[in-house]
Amino acid sequence: MIVVRKMKKVSLVIAITILLTSVLLPPMMISWAADFGCETGHHDFIVVEEVPPTQTENGYIVFRCEICGLDVIEILFATDRGNWVVEIYPTCTLPGFQRRDNETEEMPPLGHNFVETRIEPTCTEVGEIIQTCVRCGYRTYEPYGEVLEHQWEESITREATCEEAGELTFTCVHCDRTVTEEIPPLGHDFGAWEIVFEASEGVEGQLVRICRHCGMREYEVIEALPIVPVEPEPEPELPPELPEPERPWFGVEEAVVTGANFMVLAVFAVLLFGEFGLLFWEHRKKRELLEARRFEERGDDGYKYI
Repeated sequence: MIVVRKMKKVSLVIAITILLTSVLLPPMMISWAADFGCETGHHDFIVVEEVPPTQTENGYIVFRCEICGLDVIEILFATDRGNWVVEIYPTCTLPGFQRRDNETEEMPPLGHNFVETRIEPTCTEVGEIIQTCVRCGYRTYEPYGEVLEHQWEESITREATCEEAGELTFTCVHCDRTVTEEIPPLGHDFGAWEIVFEASEGVEGQLVRICRHCGMREYEVIEALPIVPVEPEPEPELPPELPEPERPWFGVEEAVVTGANFMVLAVFAVLLFGEFGLLFWEHRKKRELLEARRFEERGDDGYKYI
């Protein structure tokens, strides 16, 4: 950037030099000739010939001194001398220069071509209008609007309970800033006392009440009723015991029971002896049968002992 600016300055100086030379050189030459060429020290020029320029050809004017005869020619450039050639391009703030043949012309500054960018104000800062030149990048800054006020939207992020605090969050709809606030605990809200079981003599009772928020139960003891001592009732008087009448040592009832017992024993003895006799007879018959079949004839081989 620094090199480009230096080159532009050098080109500007060269253009100004060429302009001054083309404009001031003929009078200076005439003045120089007047001062140093004429015997009298001063030329007295008259126009002896003049050819006007055309669009494509240069013209000229011939000046001649009447005293010493010195001729001075001034070139008149053609009116159409081709296209302008830009020597130094103008910028947004500095002029430029263009040339054709020996003529130099200044080009005016272009001026900035701004594009506007608008930054809206926020809850913490004012807005801003930025003007940016599309050619050179130059920027201007201008405050815009006023600082906005926070616009809060609240939401419960944690519900409060009977014993623990909750949390309430405020969020700004403009800048998304959040602020939290504590919700105090609700505290228990108990209902009426209800009897679990009544108190009795020597036994305590119990009451209960329930929190409407969290269902917590709280109990309370009902004092036991005092024990009332009971006086024992007097025992009724019993009549005097009468002596039992004397009974014989062996009566009719005893005789009947004893006879029945003997009859049962007799029947049992008969059955038992009959059973034993039958078993003995069966055993003897089996023994005789075995002795009768003790030997068995077996053909030519003789007898087989069993």
